[in-house]
Amino acid sequence: MKFTVMRPLHFIFILSAIVGAFLMSATSAQAVTINWGTYISPTSYLFDSTGAELTDDYYFELGTFGSSFVPTEANMSEWASNWKVFDRAAAPGTEGWNSSAGIVAHSATLETDFTTSNTNLSQANTFATGEQAYIWIYKGVSGDSSPGPVLESGFEWALVTNDSSDGDPGDDWLMPVPSGHVATSLDWRIEDATSTPFGGLNDDSGPGETSGDPSTSYILQTHTSVAAVPEPGSAFFIGLAGFTLLVRHRRFRRV
Repeated sequence: MKFTVMRPLHFIFILSAIVGAFLMSATSAQAVTINWGTYISPTSYLFDSTGAELTDDYYFELGTFGSSFVPTEANMSEWASNWKVFDRAAAPGTEGWNSSAGIVAHSATLETDFTTSNTNLSQANTFATGEQAYIWIYKGVSGDSSPGPVLESGFEWALVTNDSSDGDPGDDWLMPVPSGHVATSLDWRIEDATSTPFGGLNDDSGPGETSGDPSTSYILQTHTSVAAVPEPGSAFFIGLAGFTLLVRHRRFRRV
């Protein structure tokens, strides 16, 4: 039996090829990081429906509504049930929201399994390629460990995105393929948003109601709406009527 002895140079060449293939594979599997928020500049002004600057009570979330639900002012009661949070910014500034400077700056990575790198958020949510991304701003309570938008009296919301409505599909906020890119990061800023299903954007007042105007130009203003708050269901009134009859019956028996 004849054995072939591999020469050292041949061995080095083959080993280099294997290492190179491994590195190329690792690069192609690299996840994509999304940097989002506002630009760091003195022109980043964020206000509520009264015209006051946003405080530490506000939260900023980057996410999607999946591939089939389209948020509008008419279906606001369904937003929360369809919302998938990809990343969240909150006060203080180390968590992404610096209210004194009016700056939002946060980032998260779309992992190769289509989940978010932010482990404080649900890992059950996946973000399919092409899903329209939004930034949802809402008022909560500062320091809340489990914040979330609630459609109730006095709510303050704004929802913005960059979609094809501006005629430029190249800059749309669409969830990317999580790997295989030459560029491994994206930048989505509120100032670059082109559409707002609810709230004011770049000095343009969108759907919703306000009771005051900002004292200067703004990039975002949260709005409210009396009509959007769901009315108590008929079951509530039926139960209330039954309770009233029961109380009257008991009073009658005591007489």
